[in-house]
Amino acid sequence: MHQDTSSFWEFQQAIQTTNVLLKGTPHHLDDKKLRKCIEAGMDQVLYVQATNAKYNEIVELRDWLSKVKSLDDEKHFERLQAIKAFKQSPAASHAVSCANTTNQSQNGVLTGPSCKANSGPTASAPADSAAAKSDYPPKLTEEEKALLLK
Repeated sequence: MHQDTSSFWEFQQAIQTTNVLLKGTPHHLDDKKLRKCIEAGMDQVLYVQATNAKYNEIVELRDWLSKVKSLDDEKHFERLQAIKAFKQSPAASHAVSCANTTNQSQNGVLTGPSCKANSGPTASAPADSAAAKSDYPPKLTEEEKALLLK
């Protein structure tokens, strides 16, 4: 199991629940092996932060889980704060206005300058240019290269 996008608390609960179901079988894990299993599947950034905070020196499983949970909660809180700050920033309002302009131009209504560069397909562009990354300009034909050099 891997933590992926779930919180650390939800992740470790899923592992412990599975472990409880395995009680009485050879696959049931003791606290030491359970901790190793949780560490192996937890978010890498969280694992490094917990190691840097020297939480790996905590022997008792419940104490370790509590400390790592508080670290994960703090990380999620900071992430939410950053998202909230971004939503209130000028960059977010610019992105929203760009989205509105794009939606309006698709409906045939133009209300302001475009937030995007001219990126429509040209006669010389290959058919799969829509699949190309928007980070790179389209490739130039030999005629366009010669014109650019002049």
